[in-house]
Amino acid sequence: MTRTRGPRITLLDDGWFFFKGNPKNALKVTPGNVEPEHDGWNPVVIPHDWDSEGPFLESHESGKSGGYAPCGTGWYCRELHVPNLGIRGQKTFIRFDGIYMRATLWIDGKTVGKHLYGYGPFELDITDHVQPGVTHVLHVKVNNSIQPSCRWYTGSGIYRDAWLVVKHPVHVPWNGVFMVPKVEPATPVEGKHLTGSDYGLQKSLESTNLDVHVEIEHGSSMVNDVSIRISIIDPRGDKVVSIIQEGIKLDPVVESSRFTLKLHVPSPLRWSIDEPNLYMGEVEILDDGGQVADRDIETFGFRCFSFSGKGFTLNGEPVILKGVCLHHDGGCVGAAVPPAVWERRFRKLKKMGCNAIRTSHAVPAANFLDLCDRMGFLVIDEAFDKWWIPVRKGSWSGLGYIRFWRQELANFIKRDRNHPCVILWSLGNEIHNLHKSRVKKGHVRMARLVRELDPTRPITTVASPNYTRRELARVRRRHPPYLMDIVDVFCTNYTEALMPAFHEEWPDKAIIIAEAHHYYRNKLASENHLTESELHPGCTTRNPWFDIAMHDYACGQFLWVGIEYLGEVRDPYPYHGRTNAPIRISGFLKPQAGFHSSVWLEEPFVHLSIRDENADIPRGKPQFDFPKIACHWNFEHRVGDNLEAWVFTNCESVELILNGRTLGEKRREHHPWNDMKWNLQFEPGTLVAIGKNAGAGTCTSSLVTAGEPARLELQCDTATLQANGRACANVEISLVDKNGTLVQLHDVEITLSVSGAGRLVGIDNGDLSDFTTKCAYKASSCSTYWGQALAIIQSTKETGEILLTAYARGIDPGNISIAVLD
Repeated sequence: MTRTRGPRITLLDDGWFFFKGNPKNALKVTPGNVEPEHDGWNPVVIPHDWDSEGPFLESHESGKSGGYAPCGTGWYCRELHVPNLGIRGQKTFIRFDGIYMRATLWIDGKTVGKHLYGYGPFELDITDHVQPGVTHVLHVKVNNSIQPSCRWYTGSGIYRDAWLVVKHPVHVPWNGVFMVPKVEPATPVEGKHLTGSDYGLQKSLESTNLDVHVEIEHGSSMVNDVSIRISIIDPRGDKVVSIIQEGIKLDPVVESSRFTLKLHVPSPLRWSIDEPNLYMGEVEILDDGGQVADRDIETFGFRCFSFSGKGFTLNGEPVILKGVCLHHDGGCVGAAVPPAVWERRFRKLKKMGCNAIRTSHAVPAANFLDLCDRMGFLVIDEAFDKWWIPVRKGSWSGLGYIRFWRQELANFIKRDRNHPCVILWSLGNEIHNLHKSRVKKGHVRMARLVRELDPTRPITTVASPNYTRRELARVRRRHPPYLMDIVDVFCTNYTEALMPAFHEEWPDKAIIIAEAHHYYRNKLASENHLTESELHPGCTTRNPWFDIAMHDYACGQFLWVGIEYLGEVRDPYPYHGRTNAPIRISGFLKPQAGFHSSVWLEEPFVHLSIRDENADIPRGKPQFDFPKIACHWNFEHRVGDNLEAWVFTNCESVELILNGRTLGEKRREHHPWNDMKWNLQFEPGTLVAIGKNAGAGTCTSSLVTAGEPARLELQCDTATLQANGRACANVEISLVDKNGTLVQLHDVEITLSVSGAGRLVGIDNGDLSDFTTKCAYKASSCSTYWGQALAIIQSTKETGEILLTAYARGIDPGNISIAVLD
């Protein structure tokens, strides 16, 4: 029986104090002498983004790009107790998943390291600065004062997780294990028809080989021989295979060594979009005395995929990427996004039919990809934006990219390469001047590094958008031949109309539209048969999705964007975020999401909305618009006017019924762009769209005239939270009439009260123009917007119950309770 003497990994979430600005004698401040009420140091919990606390002012230097966030400089300090493993030469590290940006770290007043890139994970070896069993003081200065530092809202602070790591001198380094399953494509199961989501393919393999690449750091340790033991644990938690390789000699001349162990795994379940089966690989390093010196656990999945000029396949199945681009912020929580916030957002994306995500345009949080693994999303994992083109002198793009890209890219690839969700590495977004030798040289070096670290996945670089002039000649000039020698998949933005030219030029190359408009599409001069948009000349009203659907060589598209985000503002202040998305920043589906569901979902679907050009819906940048549609039936102010009902469906036909009277039936085959429309006049009551297949109703969508606001309804996505001070619940607040119908046109001011073992960490109504008036993200009140609002509740470390009550003048309050358990 072996004894375990390491490692110790401590999450550094609490015990922090924060000062906004530059305090006097900052390094002399210690947690023991902090007096928040006197000196401005206040306790905070990590992850922490001070920008989300506001205020968001037009005068802030972050401007439209940064969403008018305050940014600036901040200091953090906390005690750092180093466990004593009882091992001579133990190693101590401090690890951060992201600090935005320009972080400098001190221990007991002495500098231990710096890190520039705000999105990059990093680790510092602090062994020489600490003593086992001793409590030290850690200071972190964060400098985000050079603004704008990015093209979108970044957040400021230690906005992702942090850990203290103590290990044996012989150990697996950070991200030093690489799991490589040798998976073959599935084959059809006899007697099953390959349709819909059930392609009749094998759910599991008979067996497969697994290569486990292990790096061991040993430095000048006295240990000469080690053993490596690897155990594979299936989705049920059962150990399915275990091997040990003994008598491994460590070379004392070098500081690290690499080994590959080969396993044979019986009947592993595949990881797929619909069944994201996850395995764990436990890697243990045993010293020459048989004791466990180190342990590393990696999550991975058994799956295979391919990109080609014939499209994309996953486990042998043809799959169209129905994707969205996502920025890293979470709305009212800023950049410090609890996993529960992303989980709720991902459920909304799944409901819409989305199966893929592009992490635009920076390294995502590690727990973001954990959720993608668990929930079954395919991911284009993107490292950088625009490379050498800085937003402003001194920002990351430019100086930071040139000096530090190699280390940042290596950390990124090694951290993320075990995630089964990741199917494509993107080196950068909208890279300009691809024909210049400097860009080519950097491009080649980056691609070489990625392939050295992960030869199992393809590479892309999203080229600068090539719009519509002189199609093929422009393609050749803006996308030189060498690009296709570097990238495995050709990704470009907003150029669906040029895909036939791309495919003719590079017939074997996979094509992805990495950013796509939501409704309008750029029109080629040669496409005179397509009707131009009245609102946007030069654009057609044929949705870009249909270019993907009609070309089987197109792997898919990614909407810009899937969820509204902070910064990159296109509307006048007080707007402080980007509004063009099918999901609001508060996580509620917009009416336009119905279109994407109708072309992305396979189960019968119908969605009813009303065209309303008078609705208070921001336009944003013209090509990114979606026609103004609303999902309510309260048009008392337009009695006698002609209204236009819009129906999106994947059914064969739709019948529209108003108060029991049929308004006719339309067949989808007569509306190839999925734009069924009815002209009608308003009358109070119920309007219903019935989706039919083979003449029978399969699904419905209805709009009901709402009465006066009567009460607030609260719906929570969980009944329990863990008492860890980090777990979060999302509470959706709805303004309804006496019959429970959502009241969208008579918004009210609501006030929240939270008591018990929890706290309110964010409130959001989804109105990106409302921050300076009715909605402050850390306040306890806001107005409803289209009848809805969101509250995010976080547990404390005490067990008990959280009671949330929502009040509004003149209507019944709503309340909900959440149990907080060990």
